[in-house]
Amino acid sequence: MANNLPELVAINEELGDSFDGLITRCEVYKQVLLKRKHDIVEKINSQVIGPNSNIVKTLSEVQQERLSIVSLKIEVEQLKLKYARFKKETESIRTVFQKLIEDLKYKCNRMTYFTCLQCIASKSNKMRTDLMSKRDIEAVKSYNILCELSLAMSAAPSKHLVSYITRVINYWHSILEKYYSEDMEITLKQMNWPFTISEITDNAKLNNFKQQFQRLANMLIKVQLPKNDFSEINEQLQTSPLLEHYSHVTVPIIMLIVPFRKRFFYHFTGKKQTNKPDKPEWFLSRVLSWIRDYRTFVVDWLGPVYVENGKRAVDSQYDFIIGLLQLVVVKLDSDLSHFQLEDVVFSHIVDETLAFEHELRKVYGYPIDYPSVTEVLTQAQIFFKWINMERKYAHIKMDEIIQNKEQWKILVYDSQYCMTVCADSFLTLLNTMSDRYSILRQPRHK
Repeated sequence: MANNLPELVAINEELGDSFDGLITRCEVYKQVLLKRKHDIVEKINSQVIGPNSNIVKTLSEVQQERLSIVSLKIEVEQLKLKYARFKKETESIRTVFQKLIEDLKYKCNRMTYFTCLQCIASKSNKMRTDLMSKRDIEAVKSYNILCELSLAMSAAPSKHLVSYITRVINYWHSILEKYYSEDMEITLKQMNWPFTISEITDNAKLNNFKQQFQRLANMLIKVQLPKNDFSEINEQLQTSPLLEHYSHVTVPIIMLIVPFRKRFFYHFTGKKQTNKPDKPEWFLSRVLSWIRDYRTFVVDWLGPVYVENGKRAVDSQYDFIIGLLQLVVVKLDSDLSHFQLEDVVFSHIVDETLAFEHELRKVYGYPIDYPSVTEVLTQAQIFFKWINMERKYAHIKMDEIIQNKEQWKILVYDSQYCMTVCADSFLTLLNTMSDRYSILRQPRHK
């Protein structure tokens, strides 16, 4: 009854409240309902029955599509029979052609193999002749062709050929690099590198060496190994797996850093008075001063060479910084490992390392995705110690804040809010800790 409530309301409104003439009104209302029923039936029939009905049209289209599918199936069966007959008739021909193709492929591979050997021998002989005739630019061009050949053949199935190309490239790389490195060493000595700040500003003397320096730097970059492998040059620095990220520094930068490396290890290793574990700021500030004093020179002199070799001029500055960071990484790794049990020294080294990283990024624009000295801090054993130290000192600081009655004095008060010294100190502590971990590269470390 509840479901038919709207219909009952409509009937009551139609018939009214009076009993006079009720039968007549019922008969009239019945005729109205019959008329509505008839109209509805007619409308349905017009859509379902008759030549123009939608259902008839749909059924007709379905029948036509069914006939089309049957026709296509017959055509497919006929094509399959034709293909089977054709395959049987051409089987002998296909066998002959398959053998010819395999034979052609074998001969092409042999021809490619011997062509590569001939190219390697030809370019090697040409490099030898060019170097003897002092045509070093031509020798470098031949070397680059061999590198391109090695890259193209790297995925080839001829493993012995690939190995042979690699050995030849390594052989000529060592010769060419030694050839230009010796000249670069002479040039750097003539320039009195690393020179003082006053000598940097005295462009008249240095400019006499600029062209020669850039030519040698350009050649050293061009003769680098295809995979940019400087492991042989960096083998003295490979004392930590952390330095694997620093191996892409170009040879000219490595040669510029050699005297800095000697000075660094002389002053900050062994029993020198300048080597104090509780004074990490001494060697960190020294590295920052080298970056500050020489980065402009590096960009001015090596930047154009980098651009010529498809890099950015600023990459020369970043390479120079990376080369110096190698020294810092080795030193920090050694000091942090030896002083994990001395909380004061360990904490001070961490603080100075973070300050060093902040200055690199804010002052010198060192990119966040480049190798970072914070990788030393995020080694498992060091990182665990660091987290415990942060928690320890944070708890001590919080206890000092909460227990000091002076901290509960009102610092700011107005109609909208009230702040105590305690709240301000607590927020300062949180912001300080956030700044410390914000420079870490990995989200899981943060």
